[in-house]
Amino acid sequence: MKNWLFLIIALWCVKCTPNPVDDADKKLKILILSGRNNHEWQSTTALLVKMYARQGDFDVSVTELPDTLTFETLKPFDAVVSNWSPGQTIASAGLQLLKRD
Repeated sequence: MKNWLFLIIALWCVKCTPNPVDDADKKLKILILSGRNNHEWQSTTALLVKMYARQGDFDVSVTELPDTLTFETLKPFDAVVSNWSPGQTIASAGLQLLKRD
């Protein structure tokens, strides 16, 4: 239940955030973190992709290796949606994402 609530809030935040770009046709670039979780992440990731794609306002990408991301690889994205549970590596993965090389 908490996961669905998080996803609904994340979608609302992305949808309600004003787009600073004047181009009305520009889609927001979303990256979905996937690849491991305590539920059927394969089916929920597919559902998330379908949900965002159906909206028509988003350009959706998925990574199944989120622990390999860096600040530079995240730069092109307007939002990140997590469907990933990194387990014990969450602290080190989070700190690595915040480092600018």
